[in-house]
Amino acid sequence: MANAPSGVPVRRAIDATQVLYDVPAWLLVHMTGPVLAYNVLIFGGLWLTGLATYGSARALRIGFLGSAIAACLFVLAPVHLVEVELHVALSYAAPLPVLLALGIRTLDNPSPRRGVLLGAGVGACGYLNPYLLLEAGVLVVAVAVVAVAVAVSKPGARRPLMGCAAATMVALAVTVAPLAIVLAARHAAISSSATRAAVDVVTFSLRPSDYLDRSTSAYVGLGGLAIAVVGVAVGRASGAARAAIALIGLLGFAFSLRPGTSVLGTHPPMPSRLVYDVIPYYRVFGRLEILVALAVAVLAGLAVDRFALARSAWASAAAAIIGAGLIADVVRTPPPPAGDLGSPDPVAVWLAGGRGVVAEYPLFGFDNYELGRYLFRQLRHGRPLLNGSIDGTFSAKLATAASSLRNSGARAALLRAGARTIVVHPTAARPVGPGFVLVRRFPDGSAGYLLKP
Repeated sequence: MANAPSGVPVRRAIDATQVLYDVPAWLLVHMTGPVLAYNVLIFGGLWLTGLATYGSARALRIGFLGSAIAACLFVLAPVHLVEVELHVALSYAAPLPVLLALGIRTLDNPSPRRGVLLGAGVGACGYLNPYLLLEAGVLVVAVAVVAVAVAVSKPGARRPLMGCAAATMVALAVTVAPLAIVLAARHAAISSSATRAAVDVVTFSLRPSDYLDRSTSAYVGLGGLAIAVVGVAVGRASGAARAAIALIGLLGFAFSLRPGTSVLGTHPPMPSRLVYDVIPYYRVFGRLEILVALAVAVLAGLAVDRFALARSAWASAAAAIIGAGLIADVVRTPPPPAGDLGSPDPVAVWLAGGRGVVAEYPLFGFDNYELGRYLFRQLRHGRPLLNGSIDGTFSAKLATAASSLRNSGARAALLRAGARTIVVHPTAARPVGPGFVLVRRFPDGSAGYLLKP
């Protein structure tokens, strides 16, 4: 219904990277409708991630209070919640704390069985979300680096670690093989539709200062960082475990930085650009901050657990107060609902009575999240949208010509697309010329026009 008249390809080969989410979500939408399905999926993603973080912390022998605080810090991390608002599939970050716990247990007690579980777990992430696969890969690299350090310092651990590493690699290869075959077979089609511009890597990556700016969604928590350092120093876990968690956070930080970031007066190549040069489908490297949020949460849990185990009521109270302060530092007011289905939408009511294709200005493309409110309104009026253009389609060419109603060819492009009705919101320029007939003004300042044939 978007990108009219060409339409939107609902399933593409690259969507194999999200099949474990798409199939249940598709079934839920058809059972309950899109709005209830959206809310159920968000609710499920947040609770599943929180419970997985709590359970993983307990598996690392962190106490009840420290585990609960770690779970809250990870679920409420601003970087997590902003992604939940924009991309429901990214709310299912539960595999990351599970892989962290499994990787650390593997370091402390390596075995081929744990290696198989670790490799298969990382590979399975590739069927839930492509960014989750990248995040899981960085997490496992951090664990592998610490494993090498352990093997160097403890010769007796080398053979078990090598066997575990081999099992991990084999399980990973077997798990991702079907996905790799699909992506390789459809490489040309994927490259034409999913390759991102290099400038996007800069736009959607982070600066170091973003982590400390409370006004941004990248804020990681100053208190959390301070307590995480305490967790690295005195947390009740092995040295290898604490080093692995810290390294996961550091690598997540490095991968989230934008190309051109200055490091001690130099500008070394950033991991984000190196990954992009190999796999140009990735562009939002700021999402790797979720590894920093996870590491901070678990290390903070370790630190709080150390206080709570002091066998003193005062120490336990202090641990609870510290945890509450850490949560209060990162918690944000939830975003407003996308729309109130219990109240009428004047624009949707008016559009539902028209005919032909609809265009709403500003004319957002399919990759612009601002398109979301147009698609939400479409649930009510049920009309095809010129909005949602996808590069390379005939509709995209028409949308480019009609992008500004001040363009001389805008009206002709709209008519060619089959548009007979347009809505111009207050942020867009109003049309000029006799070809547009103003027929409706709306309370929010928007205006509805009909096009003369």
